[in-house]
Amino acid sequence: MKKFLTFVFALSIVFYLSNVSIAQSRGTGQGPAVSSAHTPDTNHSSSDHGKSADHANTTHDSTTNQQRLIDRINTDTKFNARLTALLPMGNTLSLVDLASKFKNQGLMIAFLHVGQNLNLKLADWNKLLDATTADGGSLGKGIQSLDLHLTQTQINVQVQTAEKQAKGDLKTTS
Repeated sequence: MKKFLTFVFALSIVFYLSNVSIAQSRGTGQGPAVSSAHTPDTNHSSSDHGKSADHANTTHDSTTNQQRLIDRINTDTKFNARLTALLPMGNTLSLVDLASKFKNQGLMIAFLHVGQNLNLKLADWNKLLDATTADGGSLGKGIQSLDLHLTQTQINVQVQTAEKQAKGDLKTTS
């Protein structure tokens, strides 16, 4: 029996190797063509690939984003009402004051949704606000600071859900 299994194993290796050598010797040109543009000596540093004159001159200033959000809060009554409904009971901050604390409108609205989705009391909401708006802060870090005994996966789901809700709020027009 051992001799038979050894023979079958040796025969299968021979067939395997013969198929590999046949496939390599066909030379049918099925692989990708190599052009001279992608040789190691090609210098891509001087090209304008991926650069746009308009994009290069664009500034992404957080005050511009804050002002855009503040303007929308002041002019779009439905948007203002939707965001006001997300504020916790007892909050004394106006939406305009709250907007000035965030670097962009999506983060602020996602923050409001996290507060509502987790049903945070005012003290926890303020703690989340401080942790989210601090240097290097994020919604995930803010939720972690609340000691709600959530796993990292649960925190990620909360953040993703709030970001999706914020996108929906930002798309809605008056």
